[in-house]
Amino acid sequence: MVIIGLIAILLIGIWFSFWLSMKIIEMLPYLILLYIALNILNFILDHKTGILLTILVIAAILISAWIYGLRHPDDESAADQADAENTVEISPAVADDTDVETPIAQPVALTPAEQRDQAWKQMEKIHPLNMGDGLFIDTKNEQMFLDLGDSEMRGQKYLLEDFSAVQEYKVREETTENKVIGVRFADMGRYNFADIELSKATNDVLGVSPADYFEGILAQQISAVHPEASPLQSDDQQGIAGTSH
Repeated sequence: MVIIGLIAILLIGIWFSFWLSMKIIEMLPYLILLYIALNILNFILDHKTGILLTILVIAAILISAWIYGLRHPDDESAADQADAENTVEISPAVADDTDVETPIAQPVALTPAEQRDQAWKQMEKIHPLNMGDGLFIDTKNEQMFLDLGDSEMRGQKYLLEDFSAVQEYKVREETTENKVIGVRFADMGRYNFADIELSKATNDVLGVSPADYFEGILAQQISAVHPEASPLQSDDQQGIAGTSH
């Protein structure tokens, strides 16, 4: 314990000596000025020079020391203030009242399959009648959706048409079980048809077969658009090979 106490006293003594040395160094300019002033005063008194001159010299020295003491602590704050004054605030290049147009991201182009899926999601919400072979009928809005599968027509993998767009239809092929009906819509070429193969078996929901139900819709539309035309035509009458999906 005694050793620890001695070490503590020694450290305190070293710290005090260091602190006193720093204070003496800080006061060194004043001490030098005071020493010079005393020497000047001694010189003046020894030579019997006027007392007024002595007082003026001492006063000048003291005033100089006082001014130096006042300015010295402010050097750091003055430097900080100068840095603050030299700091340039960067203003935005655009005025506050100027509207800045935000770049609008260009929509990503959808593939034909993605377009079909997107259109089907809208149609699916209506719960259309499933006629088979990718054909769905929306009787409320009088629309039909045809999934073309792997085929494409007009760069699309589906057709979404109004009933009123039906221009022509004909039976392509018929068996005891199915009937292939070719349909031409308003925006299709004269010799282009979308072929749809529907069942001839009676559907419990429809009360008739999907083929007869769809053919009835087509015949009704043809009669409304072309009352004088025969809605059902054969391939022999047309002499045209339709486009199948």
